[in-house]
Amino acid sequence: MEQQRDVWRPLLNARGDSDASWPWLEELIEAEAHELEWEAYALVESPGVLHGLMSIRLMAETVYVERIAVAPWNRVGSVPRQRLACGSRLLVHAMRKSVAKGYGGRISLHALEEPNAPKFYREQIKMTEVRIDFIDEMYLRYFELSDAQALEWIEVEVK
Repeated sequence: MEQQRDVWRPLLNARGDSDASWPWLEELIEAEAHELEWEAYALVESPGVLHGLMSIRLMAETVYVERIAVAPWNRVGSVPRQRLACGSRLLVHAMRKSVAKGYGGRISLHALEEPNAPKFYREQIKMTEVRIDFIDEMYLRYFELSDAQALEWIEVEVK
């Protein structure tokens, strides 16, 4: 997976995307070390093309999306986009995990101040922006998705 992520890095750096330097290998190691509270997922297509990554933490009443990223060729503005809705599909997986854990589908996350990230969570996913937090020398917007909103997404995925 880290080899595929190395394919992403130069493309993300060229675009100026903040997630270019995210340590995905460390995320996977963390997930294995704390398997009861931390999980990581990848969208992989044969023959091993990595389209998206997500790591989550199981919190007291929500599934917190620690990191989520899609390949540069799947992002808004990429022409042609190879796979649509990779990010949404990963988030729906987090919603399903939340339901399975008894959290009703609730998920939460902090969004990078990328041009499209807060808008995507607010307008596409319909998450509620709750506050702005100062984390790791950055101001990040904190979003939450309610049980009812999550269940709507899960129903749409089933159809």
